[in-house]
Order: sequence, then structure tokens, then C-alpha cells
Amino acid sequence: MAPAGIELQYKLNEKASLGIGATVKRERFIISENKVTAELNDTLSFISLKYKATPVFTALMHLGYYTNSQLEFSDSLGKFDRANHFAGAIQLSYHF
Repeated sequence: MAPAGIELQYKLNEKASLGIGATVKRERFIISENKVTAELNDTLSFISLKYKATPVFTALMHLGYYTNSQLEFSDSLGKFDRANHFAGAIQLSYHF
């Protein structure tokens, strides 16, 4: 399942914008040869900052907090709650 979510952005000036949002993610993958699958379910709340330093260079920063995370297996291993945690990412883009 592809992530579903929403983000609201506020343009601070011509070069910068600030965003806040949330998303729900579900990822399923095979973990063994006998087709046992694992599924990760996460809810993520985040803030973002986008800065366009020049016409060709952009920096995008995200800081998020994962809640209600679960790991579920398709066989008898069951379902496990995962601890809430922070995550961050920085993306630098150069277009030529």
C-alpha cells in the first residue's frame, strides 16, 4: 500500500517554505523462502522546511515522529508494537 497523507505548506518568503503534515504507511515484504511475510504499519507526523538557495540548488529538511507502529508476521509469530521514535532526513538537490 502506498503512503497516504496530507501536508500543508506556508510560503515564508520567495526562497523558503514551512510545512506540517501526517502520513499513514504500510509496507509488506517476504522474509523467508517459505513465503512468510512481515508487515510494518506506521503513522508519521512531521514538519518540513524547504529552502531554494539558488535557481539550481534546493535543500529540503524533514523531522518526524513515528507513532502507533506495529510489526505483524503472517505465521504464528504474531503482532508486535514498536516504540515511538523520531526520524529526520535532509535532501539536497542540484539541477543542471
